[in-house]
Amino acid sequence: MDQSEDTLKSDFKIHTTSSNSSLWREGENGQYLPSSRFHERYSIIQDEKDKDKKTEKDAEPSLIKRNQKELHSQRLQPKQIAYHKKHKYVVLEKDNNVQALIDMGENADKTKLPNTWECSKYECDESDANGEAKSDNKKININPQELQFQISIEAICEVEKHISSTKNTVQITDNVSSLLQPMKGLYQSEFLAIENERTLDESKTFAEENIQDGQKLFLYGINGNAMINSGHLKFFLRFSDFKQDSWSVGASSWDALLIKCSKRFQFMGIGIFERYQDPPIEFTLKYKYEIKEEDGTVVIKSEEFKETINYSTSDVNQLHFFKYQLTSFRNGIKVDAGQTLNFMQTLSFTKCYYSESGNAYETYTNPDMGIFQIKTSPNSSNSTELNRGIIPGFLYKLG
Repeated sequence: MDQSEDTLKSDFKIHTTSSNSSLWREGENGQYLPSSRFHERYSIIQDEKDKDKKTEKDAEPSLIKRNQKELHSQRLQPKQIAYHKKHKYVVLEKDNNVQALIDMGENADKTKLPNTWECSKYECDESDANGEAKSDNKKININPQELQFQISIEAICEVEKHISSTKNTVQITDNVSSLLQPMKGLYQSEFLAIENERTLDESKTFAEENIQDGQKLFLYGINGNAMINSGHLKFFLRFSDFKQDSWSVGASSWDALLIKCSKRFQFMGIGIFERYQDPPIEFTLKYKYEIKEEDGTVVIKSEEFKETINYSTSDVNQLHFFKYQLTSFRNGIKVDAGQTLNFMQTLSFTKCYYSESGNAYETYTNPDMGIFQIKTSPNSSNSTELNRGIIPGFLYKLG
């Protein structure tokens, strides 16, 4: 066997059965990137008859590299999902070199090949009836050297207020559970993976969940035998920002919202904006609620409840609110599918942050999209309404 062919086989493990193979090299961060294209194996060794005439000098110089790690190859195929820094997740449609070779004919000048793949944007969390990746109709030509099949993730893990951070490199086609399993074994806990207030489905892949390269994921753990299942606690976010200004509140100022769900749920708690430019203090949350059927019949009209709340700055997120679970209703306020919950509250301090981004709540990423309807309550005497106010979201469980 010719030395050049030996070198290529040992150093690169080239796929020899396709005209659209790719060679991959390991980068500094451990992820594999395409380093060269092979249109025909015989562009280096033309055929078995001529291979004895070839020398190492005849092989492409960039492919002859000694004393390096063995490189791995991955064949690019149509319908394959890849990650691109600019276009994010894409679906490979076809190798543009194939058509170019056909168009050029027998005397093709391979130096003029486009060396690109036609791709389309991947519709995350979607697949067709055959389980294949769905894509939109817009076509993008991408150099395969720019494609990634691994991404980096920073996992911030919290278990009973113990916080740790790790850097992880994951395959985009791996399930989210591949990130959670080591944590489960280490802490003997069950975990939720949260991305921007959205609970990830651990049975789905990172691509399906649209996780970006370099993104932070928050892993929340529960020690002991407590299991997280389909009825776990979730948060519905109705605001996307906050105002650098204050909203007046007080013991007699009622802020309220109407919440309707197409599924049965338990209302577990609320988001509370922190005091405006003031340190945390102990305060009182007073609330009451009303549940109506779709025909307007009142099912429940509650009494007033009072709960004393202590919070710290570490409880507050980047939107200046924290999540509070109601202590008077450990199992939540039960609301059947189609019923409307009218939740009314007051806060005993004087000023807090607020937002005016509620009109677009249906477009914000939440654990359960499309099942909640938010409306202005007729009992809101302190100006909180659909678009603006001080109730940034609520805690809930389905079922």
